[in-house]
Amino acid sequence: MDETSVLRRVWLRMQHISTLFRVHTGKAWVVGGGGPPRHIVHGGERGIFIPGGRPIALGLSLVTGQPVEGTSDLVGFTPIEVTAAMVGHRLPVFTTFETKATGEAKGHTRTAEAQRHFVGVVKTAGGISAIVDDPDGAVAAYQEFLQRFDI
Repeated sequence: MDETSVLRRVWLRMQHISTLFRVHTGKAWVVGGGGPPRHIVHGGERGIFIPGGRPIALGLSLVTGQPVEGTSDLVGFTPIEVTAAMVGHRLPVFTTFETKATGEAKGHTRTAEAQRHFVGVVKTAGGISAIVDDPDGAVAAYQEFLQRFDI
């Protein structure tokens, strides 16, 4: 089987166990806030030129804006009930933050329904997730998670 076929079979097989997302990695060029380019100059064999374009990372990226190298094809979370045998072991907790401009997180006025849904899915599965408009909102979501366990 080719890699794409294996990926799809793994994804389908795991859909009732894990919540997985396909991640495409690399770098692309966009104009301004990501809207459609006003003018694209076709350069023949050299590709295209986007005046005023800037690079963005596709998939997961570092704080530097560079793509994370070696990111897996499928990324997500698996809800696990912690048992007595797991006490004392570290388990990663999937964490997401939907960021908004200052003042926009409270009323969620500029938050798409799909974004609210995604945050809810992560939280329901036991992860840490919130819509935030400042770093304190992210810290509060982390503290809320810890409070679930009286930590």
